[in-house]
Amino acid sequence: MLTKIIPKSYNKFLNQIRLVNSISIIYNNIPIYKSITNQKLNSQSINNIKYNNLDNQQQQQKRCFTSKTSIEEIYQKKTPTEHVLLRPDSYIGTIQKIEHEHWVLKQSMFNKRKKEVIIPSQQQPQINKPVSIHPENVKYIPGLLKIFDEILVNAADNYQRDKSMSFIKVDIDPNQDSISITNDGKGIPIVMHKTENCYVVEMVMGNLMSGSNFNDSELKVVGGRNGFGAKLTNIFSKEFSVETVDKLNKKKYSQKWFNNMSIREEPIISKMLLNEKDFTKITFKPDLEKFHIKSLWDDDILYLMERRVYDIAGCNPNLKVYLNGKELNYNFQSYVSLYEPYLKGDNKKKLEETSEEESNILYCELGDRWKIGIGLSDSIGQQFTQVSFVNSINTIKGGTHVNVVSDQVVRYISERLKKKHSDLDVRPMNIKNHLSLFVSCLIDNPSFDSQTKETLTTKPQLFGSTPEIPEQVLSQFVKQSKIIEKIAGWILMKQKAELVQQTSSRQSKNTLIKSILKLDDANWAGGPKSKECTLILTEGDSAKSLALSGLSVLGRNKYGVFPLRGKLLNVREASPKSLLNNEEINHLTTILGLSHKKDYKDAESLSELRYGKVMIMTDQDHDGSHIKGLIINFLHYFWPELLKKDFIEEFVTPLIKVSSGGKEKKSFFTMNDYLDWKKSLTSSQSQKSYQTKYYKGLGTSTSAEAKEYFSNLNKHVIAFQWKGENIDQLMDTAFSKGSIQKRQQWIKEADLTQSIDHTKQMITYDEFINKELVHYSWAANIRSIPSIVDGLKPGQRKILYACFKRRLHQEVKVAQLSGYVAEHTAYHHGEQSLNSTIVKMAHSFVGSNNIPLLYQGGQFGTRLLGGEDSASARYIFTKLEPLSRQIFNELDDPLLNYLQEEGESIQPDYYVPIIPMVLVNGAEGIGVGMATSVPLYSPVDLIDQLLCKLNNQPPLKKLIPWYKGFKGTIVKQPDRDTYKTSGCIQFSDDNKSLIISELPIGRWISDYKETLHDLMDRDLIKSFQESNSENTVHFTISLSMEQLEEMQDLTPNELLNLFKLTTLIHPNLTLFDENGNSIRYQSVEDIIDHFYSIRLEFYQKRKSHTVQTLNVQIEKLEKTIQFLQIISSGKLKLHGRTKQDLIRDLEENHQFTTNDQTMSYLFSLPILDITIEKIENLQSQLTKKHSEYNYISQAAIEDLWKSDLDQLRSTLLTIDDGYSRERKSNRTKSGQSESTSNITKSKKKLSSKNKK
Repeated sequence: MLTKIIPKSYNKFLNQIRLVNSISIIYNNIPIYKSITNQKLNSQSINNIKYNNLDNQQQQQKRCFTSKTSIEEIYQKKTPTEHVLLRPDSYIGTIQKIEHEHWVLKQSMFNKRKKEVIIPSQQQPQINKPVSIHPENVKYIPGLLKIFDEILVNAADNYQRDKSMSFIKVDIDPNQDSISITNDGKGIPIVMHKTENCYVVEMVMGNLMSGSNFNDSELKVVGGRNGFGAKLTNIFSKEFSVETVDKLNKKKYSQKWFNNMSIREEPIISKMLLNEKDFTKITFKPDLEKFHIKSLWDDDILYLMERRVYDIAGCNPNLKVYLNGKELNYNFQSYVSLYEPYLKGDNKKKLEETSEEESNILYCELGDRWKIGIGLSDSIGQQFTQVSFVNSINTIKGGTHVNVVSDQVVRYISERLKKKHSDLDVRPMNIKNHLSLFVSCLIDNPSFDSQTKETLTTKPQLFGSTPEIPEQVLSQFVKQSKIIEKIAGWILMKQKAELVQQTSSRQSKNTLIKSILKLDDANWAGGPKSKECTLILTEGDSAKSLALSGLSVLGRNKYGVFPLRGKLLNVREASPKSLLNNEEINHLTTILGLSHKKDYKDAESLSELRYGKVMIMTDQDHDGSHIKGLIINFLHYFWPELLKKDFIEEFVTPLIKVSSGGKEKKSFFTMNDYLDWKKSLTSSQSQKSYQTKYYKGLGTSTSAEAKEYFSNLNKHVIAFQWKGENIDQLMDTAFSKGSIQKRQQWIKEADLTQSIDHTKQMITYDEFINKELVHYSWAANIRSIPSIVDGLKPGQRKILYACFKRRLHQEVKVAQLSGYVAEHTAYHHGEQSLNSTIVKMAHSFVGSNNIPLLYQGGQFGTRLLGGEDSASARYIFTKLEPLSRQIFNELDDPLLNYLQEEGESIQPDYYVPIIPMVLVNGAEGIGVGMATSVPLYSPVDLIDQLLCKLNNQPPLKKLIPWYKGFKGTIVKQPDRDTYKTSGCIQFSDDNKSLIISELPIGRWISDYKETLHDLMDRDLIKSFQESNSENTVHFTISLSMEQLEEMQDLTPNELLNLFKLTTLIHPNLTLFDENGNSIRYQSVEDIIDHFYSIRLEFYQKRKSHTVQTLNVQIEKLEKTIQFLQIISSGKLKLHGRTKQDLIRDLEENHQFTTNDQTMSYLFSLPILDITIEKIENLQSQLTKKHSEYNYISQAAIEDLWKSDLDQLRSTLLTIDDGYSRERKSNRTKSGQSESTSNITKSKKKLSSKNKK
């Protein structure tokens, strides 16, 4: 029976209306009052609703007929139901059709073209395709989707109230415009509501602002919140029915509403059947006229409804969800996988081909409230993609729940990016735009931005749970997705676009040229005759002065000069950002008029350049060759066509000039030419008869010489010619970081005896690379890689040679010593580099040198900044450490191969210490195509190892790195040739704070404070105090009680990792052998074996040389004693005789014969030496020399080495107990570090205290 709805209590209704001035519901601010909706809509209300649904033209016409309206018509009061119908936007969203991109199923069961539903039983094999979800522009009415969603979410909410619930069935019949949603589980109570005097079912389904979610003190994880939900669906339906079973009251209830909830049927209540179970079923037919459509087929709403059912299935894996009889068997992980074909950018890829191992989305569950999927958004075009659900509600725009997850992912990736690509400017949004995030969570009493519930606004602290993504999950995602490389690549592409834009849209060329102050522009540059102009690029300002002096001969119309500041950037490996910020590159591009948009293949584009050629004018040393190569590399990388147009030439000047008798004889442009000339000298043409002048740089030449050079351009200018097919490959080999192996092979196979023939006026690029640039590469390696024999690089060897030569046992300023080194070792580089090397050879703090060879007289640098805090070389003093001569024995000096340069003897090619110093003090160096990294080892352990070899005994133990004064631990990593160094951290005696007493190798005190500040920012520690000295570590970490408890729960290794107190040592044992060949050794033992053979051979040489020297000394002493005895006995009369007469007398009458040198020595003896005392003294010396000779000649070379090693070992243990092998071990018996052991003890102590 149909009845019209009338107020149950009209007076009650009027009283409530008086309390409310306006029943209009404002966005997200809903007044709390009882819902009074059961009244008949008056005619005026209906007319107003109809009027508001008219279009603008119709409304204008309507106004024409109602120009005179009454006060009652202007000022109106609406019931809640009227207001919902009048202002639907505030409740369900717009009821107008919109077009928007949404996720939909690619294989929908709704065939819109045929207007039929393909239910499972009707599916044909040819269309039974795997399901996937992809974005598509769809036309739909948000309000219509919302009223469907309200019922669907209510069904899902019921599972949170009754965990016995097992299914949700959704049936959509677009042909009948009918929708039915059924769920089992506890139904709505079928009881009368005493206050409202109606059944609860009717109250919650037919009365606005009613429901069970108004008790905010009770935490619930449901979607309902404001009491509108199903009532909105009812209001916007032509027909709405509810069926429910209340097992507790054993009743079944059904009721219907019609015409926008304006007409209700009386409920039908019956007893439930015997085997009937709890369920609730809502069936409704939307009032499509309100949504301006005629059928559900009219737009794409069915696709969105279908996907929402899939959403519910994925968010509720414990429920069986059916759509039109088809079971949607998904959990959240398998649901997320439906998006993967699109996110991978391969929509055609079949779902079955996408295995779990190939998955682009990493899935994890955080407790029972958070399910998360993290993936890339490759197909979206650098736009953040999120699909999120709060209590099964689809939050289309995300919200705080998405932010709290994405922030963790972005922060982790950002930290990894900074470590790997520190030069890239990466903003959090750049990272976020590369992510796709899937979140399904349960939130206590969620709050949204509106009734449409598109954005969650609940603060994270009110979620009821905290989603902390484990670091191993984030690490796995970064590794699996390669997102670091993808983001870096994207940023590089963006920067390249900016670079092209910058060079193609520059401001006025004249304005830019004027801003380059150091440019001396050619008069014709940038004009009609610019093709005839040449830009001279010089190495520094002094070379520019030389060029300008020379141009006084040629004039300035065709020639411009620009000085380069140091070495040009290797653009082949540079990021676009670094190119944009590189002043030198920008200046060159501007001066030459280059544009990244052009390739300069044709004459038209070439005519736009400001210069027709580039002339490179650098020093003739190895670094000058490298600068040439970098300029060629710059032009080749961006504009290779210019090199094919003979765009580059070089200006060469002499490297060495020799003259004889003040008259210049020869100039040499390469060292090889000079050495060949030296070899060609005959005995009558001694090199000493020539004066040699080394032209270290262009600044060495005078202005007169410059004019001479430029007056004869044919002799000094060499053009580069593009000839051959492998030039691109050679350039890549020489300058690309990715061609390390090719570069190593190129350097090793190079013929270093070859050099450029400077008599030619043209050379090819491959000649330059293979005959000139390769010399720089080899020289760079020699400067960077030490020798296995003495562990020294050339600069260090020059310093040690100068100290030995000067017998530097008294302090001297470092600046003065560097000057002495440069003077006596033909050092051709800046003295600042020498100063730095001297300071580093004297370092003694932890992690620097185990045995410093030089003494520290002043502030040479400390552990605070890793030695970077040293004073100026003008203020600090140094000298040889006493141990230096004990290690580098003076007896070996005569056996060394001393090099010759500029006609002078300089340092040897290597020294031969008695222990492998390359392992004592380690080495770090990066050359061209090779690098080295040798850890430090204990000198006492090395001595013991050598003694074992000398005694033919097995080594005592496996050598591991050792750093003098280091209190932490060094442990070899399993299955890897790396070592892990750990600092020391332990709980204080009162167990209220942490003490850091050691940092790992390679971490410095000042830098480590940044780590502690970061921990404070992350609220992991409260504060810290410093008690550090210049060489010792002591940080006291203050903790709150909560933080202390968290620290107590960490394992010792987790604590070390948290405080970043571990580093890894990766040995790279690449060294030069005694023949100058680079060798990569596989182990420390290999280095010791090689050194052992070299040093043992040198002991044989030393023994032979010492025996020979003692023979000479003994013979000399014997002759001296014999001579003095003859003189003192009076047998030889000296007075009034010539020297030749005396020699003849000695030979004929006294059988005294010797060489001329000894005879000259004897006759030069002072008269006071001809005494009995002197003879006795000489006889005593002779006896000692005989004893020494007998000992040396009879001793085995192994014994000689043992003697030196024992003496050095004794000295080390005497001067510093830090070298002692009996020193306190950093390990416990279990292999734990001392700090780890202390942490464990502190935990036990605190645990015991807490129990008490």
